[in-house]
Amino acid sequence: MNTQKRRINRNIILCMMVSAIALLFLAASFWIEDPSSAIFPRVLCVLALLLSAGYFIQILKGQHEDDFDFTGTGRAIKMGVMMSGYVLLNYLFGYYVSTVIFLPVSMVFLGQRNWKVIAAVSAGMPLTIYLLMDLLMDMLMPEAMLTTLL
Repeated sequence: MNTQKRRINRNIILCMMVSAIALLFLAASFWIEDPSSAIFPRVLCVLALLLSAGYFIQILKGQHEDDFDFTGTGRAIKMGVMMSGYVLLNYLFGYYVSTVIFLPVSMVFLGQRNWKVIAAVSAGMPLTIYLLMDLLMDMLMPEAMLTTLL
């Protein structure tokens, strides 16, 4: 008796997960009170559904039968921890201070070794955001929670 196991293509499972999340967010977008504010999330959800459907069709045609490669998982987890720390820093110290700390640390972690590039991006990004968001559009960036407590 030949009992041949059929492997499930993991990409199909991932495709279904993306579709389910997109549908969930699409349904949630109908609770947004301002109709003009709901347009962008709905467009993104429909786009995710269309791309997921296209990828699913490619999987069924046999174009994506790759096995997963987990070689970069540890590094991705470390970057996720760093990004979570950035969110915490935003909460404690505000956007500008946390960004000036996070950018050089993350750039070095990701392999950037040119200190001129690191310095330019670390100073230029918050400055650009300040000029565009704070001054030009009069939008408030996250403020430090520590300053409100003191």
